Formats: sequence, structure tokens, C-alpha cells
Amino acid sequence: MAAVKGDKEYSIPILGINTEADKLHFPLQYAADVLNMEIDYNPLTIRPRKGMKEGASTMKHVAETRTINDYNIASSFHLWENADRDSNLNFLVVQVGKRLWFFNTADITDSDNGVHSETVNLSDLSSGTTKGTTALIESKPVVTTNIKGNLLLTQEGIDPTVLQWDSGTSTITITKLSLKIRDTLGIEDDLDIDERPASLSDDHKYNLYNQGWHQQRRIVAAGADRRDRQQNRQHYRKGRKKCGVTH
Repeated sequence: MAAVKGDKEYSIPILGINTEADKLHFPLQYAADVLNMEIDYNPLTIRPRKGMKEGASTMKHVAETRTINDYNIASSFHLWENADRDSNLNFLVVQVGKRLWFFNTADITDSDNGVHSETVNLSDLSSGTTKGTTALIESKPVVTTNIKGNLLLTQEGIDPTVLQWDSGTSTITITKLSLKIRDTLGIEDDLDIDERPASLSDDHKYNLYNQGWHQQRRIVAAGADRRDRQQNRQHYRKGRKKCGVTH
């Protein structure tokens, strides 16, 4: 008896799951059930999802002031690209509560080998404000930005912090940043804008120093040294003095 050959077409369920349609008239490119399956689009394939492995010591810490059933524990995932400006070195940064873990993406399939031994405790970066408590820090996800091979961390409960990777020692250096804001308005010193006081008050000194009038800067007018007692409308300006020399 001759063998019978034929082609059978299969539809890849790229449109996802459809639990509402009638099975007698089920639409194309949908699936009734894809439990533990992965759908890929390039190329179009469907395959069993890989199992999960619990690492020997990976990420077993939970937030100390929370329970495992408390949904206020923050979790977030970030990519630290080109660490130490190495285009081949990237870290997956995982936040669980107040702690950050670092996984080398080259070994991401093996959590035991891929996880870095160092972690970052966000409570150590507390801003010291009312929002800088451990309970509030571990309930908020961090925000990260890649800057020239370094990773910038921000969150309302911590000071802005830069993480630097040292390829020579395979260690992470943590540097907290102190932000300074320039006062462009000054404070009330009870002086008119063109008033030159006979003595220097702390408020007027603050305004003058903020405008550039430091101890080393002075002007001489009519033989009088007027250091530190300038008017609020005067600003320090650096320039060249005319010396009258003919070249």
C-alpha cells in the first residue's frame, strides 16, 4: 500500500489566551491554555517554560520590619549597563525591600554563580528626614540612571547615591551626594537696596557673601576700604584694571 503524504498547518497562538470563545468556532492565533508555556515571536515558537531553581544563598533576606505577606515591601528591577565603562559588563540590579542584589548578566542563568557577594543596604543611605525611616525606605522602589559606567540611585527616603564598580577588585564603591541649592533671592536684612550700612549684620553679610563679596574681595573708593559693607544692589565683578601703560 502506497504511503500517503500531506501537509498540516499549525497556528502559533501569538495573540495570547482566549477563554471566552466557543471551542467549535475558536479564532485563529489564540490559545485556550498556555500554562507553563512561553510564546516567542521571532521566530514564532511555543515551548515549555524552564523550571526555577532556588539558589543556595541567593536573596533569602526579606525586609526586617515586614512580614512576607506584607505587600508594602518594594521590589524593582534595573539594568546597570557598561559597569566601569566595560561594554561587556552589565548587572541586573534587583531590589527587595531595603536591599539591592547584583547579578552579572553573563551568568544570569545560574543565580548562585551570577550573584555578586556584595549587597547594598538602602537604610545606610537614609536622608535623615522623616521619610528616611527603614519602614518607608523598604516600601518604595528606587529609581536608577546609568552615568558613564556608574549607577545613580534615587528615592525619596535616601540621599542621591552613586555606585561605582571597580573591575580590578570586583567591588562596589558607594558615594552619597550632598545637593546644594544656590540662593538667588537672599534674605530680608531690613536695608534698602541702595543703603550702605555703617556696620555689618549677619543677615546683610549672608546676602553679600551670596553675591560674591567674600573677605578677599574689596573695593576702594575715595581712599576708604568698603569691604563687607556693600549695597544689596552691588554685585562683585571681575575685570582688568586700566594701568595707563603705553605699548
